[in-house]
Amino acid sequence: MAIVHYNPALTSDAMSLLDDSQKALIKTYNDMEDYFQELCNVQGFGLVDIGPLVRPFTTLSKSPGEINSFETAIHDMAELIQTYGSDLRGEYVFENGKCYVFYNQGGWIDENGVLHRWDGGTVIPDMYSSGCGPTSMAAILASYFDKTITPETVTQMMEHDDCNDGGRFFEIFEKYDLDYTTQEHLSNDVDRISSFIKSGGTMIISVNVYQYNPATNQIDVIPSGHYMSVLGVDDSKNPPEFIVCDPYNNDPTVSAYHKMTFEELTKDRGSDCMTCFVAPPGETVDDILPPLKNT
Repeated sequence: MAIVHYNPALTSDAMSLLDDSQKALIKTYNDMEDYFQELCNVQGFGLVDIGPLVRPFTTLSKSPGEINSFETAIHDMAELIQTYGSDLRGEYVFENGKCYVFYNQGGWIDENGVLHRWDGGTVIPDMYSSGCGPTSMAAILASYFDKTITPETVTQMMEHDDCNDGGRFFEIFEKYDLDYTTQEHLSNDVDRISSFIKSGGTMIISVNVYQYNPATNQIDVIPSGHYMSVLGVDDSKNPPEFIVCDPYNNDPTVSAYHKMTFEELTKDRGSDCMTCFVAPPGETVDDILPPLKNT
């Protein structure tokens, strides 16, 4: 499965750091001189195990059948960069023929290496510590629509529409004509969830947060204290791996892109943790979310 991963915050000079043997590996693998040249021309493209540079680079399985999907992803990525240029403020992963967008609630870094914190306005002044909700929502909206929708876009709409009370921020989805529904419990039916995601659906899930309490010298569990978004699924793996945006980090150079099994995705969910199912444009949740199995 071809995965092309572009992170403008980290990879502006990365290709120049490759040694000749690493460049030869890329050239040999692609078996196409023009694509190797394109990899060098478009910042942020690379390949497989190259030590500390691996995270912001492309990862591929070494199957000859991957070349066509890799070719498509390269051209799609080049078009993305050409279209949006310096307006790209997240991470962009091309996988399964889709472009998934990931944001870090800690902010973003421009092409000059300058850190910018997201402006949460009066809604969430400290986005880096409390902005997981709008950041997760922005990843879904940017993946579905305009790649320049950011967490700031969401907080501005929350402030304007006065929907920042608890779970009401999900009402922002209505502004984009997206159908959604919420429920407190997420079933253990991995096939049901996988089917929904494969049909183009996305989810925002809440999980417990474990926080040290200096007064008691204990770890407190804060139920439903953190939001993440589920953007896709790789069902070529057994068990399937879900493509997750986990935005929680104060350091924007830390990737928000994760792959998790269903067990890993749900291991920190308590009884109060909520799930929001979001249907893709033009669909409804009822159309693509299979019914619960009888237990």
